[in-house]
Amino acid sequence: MFWSDATQLMTFGNAKLWPIYMYFGNEPKYHRCRPSCHLGNHVAYFQKLPDSFKDFAGTHTKGKGIGRECTTHCHRELFQGQWRVLLDDKFLEAYKHGIMIICCDGITRRFYPRVFTYSADYPEKVLVATIRQLGGCPCSQCLIPMNMLHCLGTSCNRQQRATLAHSNTLRSQLVATARDLIYKNNLGVDSTAVESILKSNLWVPNNNTFSDSLGPFGFNIFIVLVVDLLHEVELGVWWMLLVHLLRILTTLNKDLIHECSILVFDGLFPDAHNKIVIGLLFTMSHWHGLAKNSILDETTTDLGEQFRLFKEMELDREAKEAVKQAENGKGKGKEKEKASPEQSCDVPGPKQVRKKKSFNIQTYKFHMLGDYVASIRLFGTTDSYSTEPGELEHRMPKARYHHTDKRAFVHQLTQIERRPSVEAHEMANNPQLHHHISQGEKMYNDFSQYLRDHARDPTIREHILTRLKPEITELPAEISACSDQLNSILFKCHQLYHHNLARFNYTTYDVRRAQDVINPWTPHCNIMLLKNRNDDGHGGEYCYAKVIGIHHVNIFLFVRWYETVQDHMWETCTLGRVRFRPLSHQNAFGFMDPGVRDPGGCGISPLAGDKHDWHEYYVNSFVDRNTIMHFHYGLGVSHVYSHKAKACLITQMTAQTESEPSESRESLSNNTHRQGPANNDDDNEQDDDGHYVGVGFFDQGLNASTESLAQALD
Repeated sequence: MFWSDATQLMTFGNAKLWPIYMYFGNEPKYHRCRPSCHLGNHVAYFQKLPDSFKDFAGTHTKGKGIGRECTTHCHRELFQGQWRVLLDDKFLEAYKHGIMIICCDGITRRFYPRVFTYSADYPEKVLVATIRQLGGCPCSQCLIPMNMLHCLGTSCNRQQRATLAHSNTLRSQLVATARDLIYKNNLGVDSTAVESILKSNLWVPNNNTFSDSLGPFGFNIFIVLVVDLLHEVELGVWWMLLVHLLRILTTLNKDLIHECSILVFDGLFPDAHNKIVIGLLFTMSHWHGLAKNSILDETTTDLGEQFRLFKEMELDREAKEAVKQAENGKGKGKEKEKASPEQSCDVPGPKQVRKKKSFNIQTYKFHMLGDYVASIRLFGTTDSYSTEPGELEHRMPKARYHHTDKRAFVHQLTQIERRPSVEAHEMANNPQLHHHISQGEKMYNDFSQYLRDHARDPTIREHILTRLKPEITELPAEISACSDQLNSILFKCHQLYHHNLARFNYTTYDVRRAQDVINPWTPHCNIMLLKNRNDDGHGGEYCYAKVIGIHHVNIFLFVRWYETVQDHMWETCTLGRVRFRPLSHQNAFGFMDPGVRDPGGCGISPLAGDKHDWHEYYVNSFVDRNTIMHFHYGLGVSHVYSHKAKACLITQMTAQTESEPSESRESLSNNTHRQGPANNDDDNEQDDDGHYVGVGFFDQGLNASTESLAQALD
């Protein structure tokens, strides 16, 4: 797997390097994508035409020099010539017959090297594929013309990508004819005869080393040039869309530009356009999250429709602005009077009109969104061959550059040992454990002093009374906070210990071990758990809470529960919204299970830190791939609870085909959903020790380890 990209070695200066990196596809992608594993092999550093080349060309053309087209042609020839050195006869022999290697276990095996992928940005793809940059058919994989690039996701577009794909056979014949005209008949590179042969298919008169050397073995260089999520989407279409939305907001109201972000675009546009913009942003976020998975086909179709609808909205808006400007221009023209020469010196000139920026979807980057489905099916998920690992590998030569004399640095970089020693880093905590919270006792409060310090807080004393003494919970609700029952709560050493971090081990959607860290003092303090029933009147499989403290007498998390305002809906392109439960709600607080807050429903709690709370919060379903798969209920391989729910659904639908759908859904909800904050404490499931079970990230049988996952799957 090859990566290549030119880079600047220093922030100031003109020292540049053009490395080619090679990774072995046999290594797990989770290791290849981590620069700390040092799995990138620096195969070569490509050379460009030196500055002396112009002088050399001038001496052979009687001082006239050569044109830009001829210089570009020589640059392509140099690039392909360097690849010809790498793909030499020895490599081709190994490619055909294999190579015998003694492995670490002492066994001799035969290996067959194969070029699996080539990751590069668009200018370098053009060099490798030997096509014209941004020509009439700019794609490196097909011949779809520029005026058809906007048809993303349509059935016609899918068919054209297959029927108009680049062909090695047709190209080699045309290029051979054109090169004969150049090198035998002394015609120019951009002469009419050469252009008539190559321009229709956008070829250039250069031999392609990959096609010439590996083509007889069935190798297709155009397929190997994989999609580039970093430059084509994240720094391409996504960036273009967000910048254009900011331009629209500027024209509507310049003050809005200081308030907007991706989650609060809703309501900033006129009502007629607001739904279109929010739908496009939601679909684009969804597509970007799935671009590293293999369930992208329908989402790509929806994305193309959303972009075309947005373009129609943009054209309609521009037409209305043009009519408005024309009407204003007519009124002002009658009032204008010709100024005298003396007055014209004092009167400032007319204000320069800003150039209009139209939203353009007829671009190569937008067109490439349609190739992700085929690339994922052929090569796997895009994080395996994105250009991001190559960009991160640039750190290595940049660091080594400081160990050279800054003059002949390319040769000196090749002499530096490429493979530093790699030490195995074990996880700080045992991955078999579900969670880890420090047992340290450095930070603590005397509990009596703690209660006195928070005597006026509307949460702490009532919460401790009702949750830590089971026999007290049966007392009447009007019990006073000053009751003698408060004095019967006993703690070992009479101390309450505090912690800043809690670590949770879990299994990701693709059956990988991962660890999450919760810190109440940072934005990384919100948690998502499975719930058992729709206690807040909304659907969905999850409930949400904010961790406001990590303590142990025996360890517990002090949380504030959110209530659902709006469910996450794929069909309507809406994100879920939540808000903190009001002070008067019975289950506003909890120690990872329902708690109570001030029954009077008034006041501000210093412990809860609710002075600066927002009215509502968005649930970011696109924060990472694992979270997206949580909301695609049943598609995550390691989300065993969703598999059980799906299997239960199929069983009930088969056994009760004649029953009412509402009854089936109610039965499924009661049998498959996990425990969350409920209104009735008697309904909460408890184990023999009185602990609540079935809580998403804290259920050791669900998300703890690979061993527990295997047992659950069995």
